[in-house]
Amino acid sequence: MIGTVYIHLLAVSRFMKSSASHGKTVKSAFLVILMIIMTQVGYLDLINSPRTGNDSFDEESSVMETGGSGSAVAYTSTKMSVGSHHTCAILDDGGLKCWGERYRGVLGDGPPSAWNDYQTVPPSVTIDLGAGRTAVAVSASRSVTCAILDNGELKCWGWNHYGQLGNGHDGGTNANCCANYTPSAAAIDLGPGRTAVAVSTGGHHTCAILDNSELKCWGRNDYTQLGIITPNVIKLNAPSSTAIDLGPGRTAIAISAGDEHTCAILDNGELKCWGRDTAGQLGTPSTTSQGTIPSQLTAIDLGPGRTAVSVATGPWNTCAILDN
Repeated sequence: MIGTVYIHLLAVSRFMKSSASHGKTVKSAFLVILMIIMTQVGYLDLINSPRTGNDSFDEESSVMETGGSGSAVAYTSTKMSVGSHHTCAILDDGGLKCWGERYRGVLGDGPPSAWNDYQTVPPSVTIDLGAGRTAVAVSASRSVTCAILDNGELKCWGWNHYGQLGNGHDGGTNANCCANYTPSAAAIDLGPGRTAVAVSTGGHHTCAILDNSELKCWGRNDYTQLGIITPNVIKLNAPSSTAIDLGPGRTAIAISAGDEHTCAILDNGELKCWGRDTAGQLGTPSTTSQGTIPSQLTAIDLGPGRTAVSVATGPWNTCAILDN
């Protein structure tokens, strides 16, 4: 999702060791742990839980509350996501609801009846993610919605012209084809035995951190926003068999996909961005880094001794919260 960061829990211990080994304070590690405790373990769910037991997303309710975990107190939320023209939220029972413009199937409940078909309130039923499946994370962007399920599978729906749904198909030369109006039965193939722990949808590409700390992106790649070189093609319609090279021994603990660029916080707290740089969104001294893959980039200079604990990408800008 443009503007949202997702934290990879499995890399936190590496981040702590890295900070300590360089003589830095433990404040950065403390902030990361605080984010995890409050957003992932469920602390915010507890303190923000409905007071009456009747508070829920319902198209007949005049008050909408999720019952938790969307608070900005802890830098990040994986349970609510806002796209260009639609909003999605995971409920306290793991159900997922989306509302807004039903553009090319981003709401996950079927095709639009007209070009201006709007769902103006949360629907009465949740999105069908598969038998017995619930959502643990959601990311919405301009034309795509993706959700990580309770079994670690990743499913995406919406417009698929550039292959951003990751299902092995794309629109080819037809710019108006290939929308998936509901989540497919089959999950995205992330590799043998692999599951997703974080997902972020951009303008026309999608990125995910896997359970083995690898980072993969797919979709449009005309500015190398996927972090890999794809000679003679500008899109990938499925995750690559090889992960993005972030540098020797480096993995990602957070990912944010912008309109045509991508940023990741690495396990040592460094921040790298790649893709389009016409407005300086990559954070480099000049725009000459456009099209450079992550392994060839130096980390963004955040200030002496500073590291990143959160990153958010807009269409043409990037913001980061530092360890202080």
